[in-house]
Amino acid sequence: MNASALACVPEISAESFLNGDVDAYVLDVRGEHEHRAGALEGSLNIPHTRLKPRLDSLPRDKPIVAHCKGGMRSAAATAFLRRQGFDVINLAGGYMALEKSGALLVKGDEHKIMTG
Repeated sequence: MNASALACVPEISAESFLNGDVDAYVLDVRGEHEHRAGALEGSLNIPHTRLKPRLDSLPRDKPIVAHCKGGMRSAAATAFLRRQGFDVINLAGGYMALEKSGALLVKGDEHKIMTG
């Protein structure tokens, strides 16, 4: 996917997301090891390279906010999922933006890791 295609992907800032500006299902498209190192509680972890066979795991009746570490993988995942008919928005800056915003993040065994 080229940069111009990713530029058209809708995004939400970490601040808006944390303020509750959108009520959404959270999809973490990072690798499992990244997710285990720290995640938003309740997020579903499906690595971006494994989305296609897991489409049935995602809600079609609720918006989805997708994130990765910095925003590029989740932008590609957002574009792919939108082409599949999902209501998805990319979290601008990804997990790093959440950390900088002071989000309450859980690590390792502190939460139930829901992986694909």
